[in-house]
Amino acid sequence: TFGWVKFLAPEDARLVWTRAEGTPWKAICWRFGIARATADRRWRYGLAVICLRLNGRTVPMKRSQDFVIERASRQSRTNAQ
Repeated sequence: TFGWVKFLAPEDARLVWTRAEGTPWKAICWRFGIARATADRRWRYGLAVICLRLNGRTVPMKRSQDFVIERASRQSRTNAQ
């Protein structure tokens, strides 16, 4: 899993790794200086990027974070069926 965070921007990689360590959201928000909703969105985006890259997909760079999250979610639902 250490190699997976290389798919992310350094700040997003730190956020995803911090959450993986079990750090509470409140502490993450304080550490990164962001709101809870922003922290959650960046965390979900980081996981979506990792999911897409592990499945050999490209991450659309000119699309919104929400679009990337939804694309990864659709792909994982399709793969589960």
